[in-house]
Amino acid sequence: MALLEAESKNTNKYKTLSFHQGDLLVTFSRALNSRVKGKILITINRDLQVVASAPKYVSNKAVIEFVKERLDWIQEQLKKISAQGPVQIPRQFCDGELHSYLGMDYPIRIIQSSHNKVTLTDNAIEIHSKHNDADKIQSLLNSWYKAEAKSIFDARMILLLTKTYWVTKRPTVSIRTMKSCWGSCSTSGSIRLNTQLIKTPLACIDYVILHELCHIAEMNHSQKFYNLLDQVMPEWRGVKKDLDRLGHGIL
Repeated sequence: MALLEAESKNTNKYKTLSFHQGDLLVTFSRALNSRVKGKILITINRDLQVVASAPKYVSNKAVIEFVKERLDWIQEQLKKISAQGPVQIPRQFCDGELHSYLGMDYPIRIIQSSHNKVTLTDNAIEIHSKHNDADKIQSLLNSWYKAEAKSIFDARMILLLTKTYWVTKRPTVSIRTMKSCWGSCSTSGSIRLNTQLIKTPLACIDYVILHELCHIAEMNHSQKFYNLLDQVMPEWRGVKKDLDRLGHGIL
């Protein structure tokens, strides 16, 4: 098994090292300014960069051997991180940036105007604004999302209530931006929906609404709950997978 030390450096902070594992060339970075004492540490960033940190007196050959011995663990961690979805770049709210609406990506078009409004065209989300700074554009876009969410969620709720025979009256619905869930249902039957759902396809919105409506009958995730969900949306498992995937880039 050949051990290789790459000549090039990633930046002033890292040096690229590599080795062959059978036919596979394994490449990773060694931190050049590490303050680690007496041991070697391996970290894996969200961008899937594998970094080894070691005291300066530890040779590159020793670092490579250490990484090689832990290759199975490294590969397992890479799989877990990859499954979490792509790394999200912070939004800039600039002209041309893509934003989602009902499962489709649209570029935003910032138009200097004497009045503020947001409109959806066939190929863009047009944001008319007196000011084009990012905070103002974000505020206008978020307000538009919330208004769209209220209108569409209400319409879908009315439609879906025709399927849920156990719901005798229309539940109270509130819309909020939440970081960790798509919706919730209280013991009194009030439903809360995440504004961010407006960025997902209608099937995902319907799934979350039906999920919460099923909780009005069954406040847990018992077999009875899933039996109800199967009745009103037989394809919900596939929709949930799509929603889980989208959630990494939205929530």
